Amino acid sequence: MQRDPLDDTGPALPDCEEQAARTYVTLALGDQLCAIDVSNVREILDLLPMSELPGASREVVGLVDLRGQAIPVVDLAMRLGVRRAGDATGGRILIVEASPDAPPLGLRVDRVESVIEIEPTAVEPPPDALRGWDRGTMAGVTRLDGRLTFLLAPTAVLDRREQAPGTVPMAAARRAAS
Repeated sequence: MQRDPLDDTGPALPDCEEQAARTYVTLALGDQLCAIDVSNVREILDLLPMSELPGASREVVGLVDLRGQAIPVVDLAMRLGVRRAGDATGGRILIVEASPDAPPLGLRVDRVESVIEIEPTAVEPPPDALRGWDRGTMAGVTRLDGRLTFLLAPTAVLDRREQAPGTVPMAAARRAAS
């Protein structure tokens, strides 16, 4: 038995040969390609008008009203420390949930590329060579059309509690939205 490199929360699973391919939504953050398990994505939206959330950290870009529910939106590139190439005003919002009982969160991304299946045997563990880099946000790395693609670990990405001094943590932003 070994840990499934694509699952950041579950128990150890049988060897990769016995595992089925998993489906991912691929997205672009600047020039970086990322993917998130489709089971965590509730819907994909065009950008919506957002209300500012006073005192929130810089990565919280606002709240959207989605069919009567206020949902905080986080700039995923800013959260992950990925540089944007060019204009940062466009994009899409992915409404995601870390788990079925977790409150939804919006992730602002530059583009949604496609929905694909990735075989577990095509996934490598996140690199461990860099100091000061939060590898916990990645479930693994794969190559799609010759490009390195980061497989995001939904729990770590959505529940990150780091904050700058004087800002509202994500948990507070979610409570303010409910």
